[in-house]
Amino acid sequence: MKKALFISGSARNGNCKEILESLQKDFWLEYSTEVIYLRDFDLTPCHGCKGCKKQNTYECVYPDKLDLLMGKVMDAEIVILATPSYFYNVSSLTKNFIDKTYPCYHHKLLKNKKFIYIYTGSDDPETTKKRLDACMWGFSACHGLNVLGSYAFSCTEEGEFHDENDKNSKLKEISALIRKYLNM
Repeated sequence: MKKALFISGSARNGNCKEILESLQKDFWLEYSTEVIYLRDFDLTPCHGCKGCKKQNTYECVYPDKLDLLMGKVMDAEIVILATPSYFYNVSSLTKNFIDKTYPCYHHKLLKNKKFIYIYTGSDDPETTKKRLDACMWGFSACHGLNVLGSYAFSCTEEGEFHDENDKNSKLKEISALIRKYLNM
């Protein structure tokens, strides 16, 4: 069964969770789906030791739950990664996840992996998208990811989206995009 993996880079149960769980509901009967929260993985920071370079795996030489997390990423046909915007950058949990994919970089294990990026922030969606796309560019380019799209949602407190119509329109567009690639 094809799998869609939804990853939240938020430390809170807020807007990223709401968006990802809403998207997951569209697919859980037809496909294998899972929403995971980076905060639950307690990943150690990358030490830059390059010990992973000697292995042909996605595991870090420092023991943490990276192997469990990356196993889920590797098994998925498509990964939907959501992060809040903090100071026009990704969250620290998301950045740590990106850094912890370093073992995959050496062996091109993520090459052509399909990703969709979702950003939440209080600024207008165009500005948030522009700034966070720039943050994600290096991750995408270095791994050779197949980025299917990126979407920004304007919101403040949990569940307080500035434009419900925009939110619903983007959710439909993202769902259609996921369905397209899961049906290939």
